[in-house]
Amino acid sequence: MKIDIRKASAGDAQEVCDLFREAILAVDRAIYSETQLKNFALAFANKERWERQVMQDLYLVATDNATNEIVGCVSLQKTGRIDGLTIKPGLQNNGIASRLLEAINSIAEEINVLQLTVKSNLNTTSFFEKKGFQVLNISAEEIAGICLTNIILGKRLWLS
Repeated sequence: MKIDIRKASAGDAQEVCDLFREAILAVDRAIYSETQLKNFALAFANKERWERQVMQDLYLVATDNATNEIVGCVSLQKTGRIDGLTIKPGLQNNGIASRLLEAINSIAEEINVLQLTVKSNLNTTSFFEKKGFQVLNISAEEIAGICLTNIILGKRLWLS
């Protein structure tokens, strides 16, 4: 699959919202119950929330060249915090997340961000570690009735 990486626009908000919801609902049922996942997905189903985030953060989307469908997304805050790295279910392990992260890395270096941080979970921590991130902290957070283990990882860009 050939993909393009581009800055998101407000017009992408609904598709990003749908992608995030689809990704949440595809999480392994051995980890969370159906009810927990539905509640979690509803907590992020607000299109206006996504419009604000797309406009406030540096938000990138990966699109399939053939269909122009958004197949991945990620945002970077000016503080260096990476948020919402999401890939369409069924398309993981095709290099889309790596391409999005490479683009975020490049932009962070251009705007002189010294360190990237990301809030990860047990399923995605190894991906970030393979990309040079190190665990900084582990904590618990409750979102929509789901207790999540958050793993905060960081990567210093000025030492890369």
